[in-house]
Amino acid sequence: MTDKPLILIVDDEKDICEQISGILQDNLYETSYCYTSDEALKKISKFSPGLIILDIWLNNSKLDGFMLLKKIKNFNDNIPVIMISGHGNIETAINSIKNGAFDFIEKPFDAELLLFKVKKALENQTLKNKIEQLIKNDNDFNFVHESIVTSKLKNLIEKISKTESFVLLNGPPGSGKEVIARLIHKQSNRSKNLFSIINCANLETETFEKKLFGVEKDNGEIIKGILEECNGGTILLDQIEDMPLKIQGRIIGFLEEQKFYRVGGIKNLETNIRIISSTKTNLEDCIKSNQFREDLYFKLNVIPINVPPLQDRKEDIKSLVDVFSKDFIKKNNFKLKTFSDDSISFFKKIKLNGNVRQLKNLIEWILILLSEKNDSIINLNDIPHEVRSQFSPEMVLDNYDDISMREARDRFEKKFLEKALKKYDFNINKVSNVVKMERTALYRKLKSLNIEIQKK
Repeated sequence: MTDKPLILIVDDEKDICEQISGILQDNLYETSYCYTSDEALKKISKFSPGLIILDIWLNNSKLDGFMLLKKIKNFNDNIPVIMISGHGNIETAINSIKNGAFDFIEKPFDAELLLFKVKKALENQTLKNKIEQLIKNDNDFNFVHESIVTSKLKNLIEKISKTESFVLLNGPPGSGKEVIARLIHKQSNRSKNLFSIINCANLETETFEKKLFGVEKDNGEIIKGILEECNGGTILLDQIEDMPLKIQGRIIGFLEEQKFYRVGGIKNLETNIRIISSTKTNLEDCIKSNQFREDLYFKLNVIPINVPPLQDRKEDIKSLVDVFSKDFIKKNNFKLKTFSDDSISFFKKIKLNGNVRQLKNLIEWILILLSEKNDSIINLNDIPHEVRSQFSPEMVLDNYDDISMREARDRFEKKFLEKALKKYDFNINKVSNVVKMERTALYRKLKSLNIEIQKK
């Protein structure tokens, strides 16, 4: 016994089974073999092999190799299958791949070629399993619900997650729509299957089609799209307002029966997908301007969910800051730090148009700048000036604690004049007119505040 996965060999010729088994066992693979489709199905059900080597013809069996391949794929699509045949040709190889086989080998085969293809199939499946496991165990999100509005939203998510209904998430950029989509999937009956995201804003029509539906090339090569790869799982169509109109038409056709054709293909394929869509705009306005199809809107908008901006859920900010800081500190092996109450008050007062995403970025920025700070508590006065200067002066008045009136005035004037200079491209005449200050007096003030005047 080894720690390598079991390889099942299915061939009606005993000599072939023993030959392949011997080659594999000499290379420390664990094997089993059988001669009929009935025996194969029993072994597959009992042992769930890591790889199957399957003869196409299978004489004296109820099912031939192609029919058995279909049964195997229905039982467990993750088991890679290598087809073998003594009457092989290009067409046979192509048909094998089209029907879901990982690869094809013609008899009599070279031992080195067999080992190469076996290794390649197992490595490919190991990689797929790792990726799927990472996605299934993705805990890189935490839906904070301290406020009344998000607490109600959490209850709604729990109610709809177990249903199969399509969901449309509407909210401003950075408000957490992807987090909610992931939470719905995680709490659904589909949680053991894939969750995938398609950003509708980043793909041209042709690329979008291929990514979604897959491709079937003239030489028989098949590239599966997300609809196939994500069978049984959930797809988030992000920024759906930017989906090309041509794709909108194909999506409507797919949603009718969850059937589709690959690009370049003729075979009608079936899948089982739950669609969650997200938008930052009013889709009804997009419909009026002929940018979005009304029939698609009604198909996707079965359960509408409005995701609130951060300004409507400020009670969540403290918990969000804790989550973001702990996560970032752990990932980067930083010194443990927490934000004080006056820092949290600062975060609640400033205007964060980027919502939760901007708050996360802000926390990480501060932690990086203060990474060498020994104190475990980050007070308001510890937040660097380059961070606070990103926000409007009236929002940072609380930053003027424990300093003299003159120092506070100088800080304010410096920020005010720096902003004016940047706005008017360091044109002293314009700035002088705007701030109602003589040019000579303005020059003196800039010099006293150590503000450098960039040459145009």
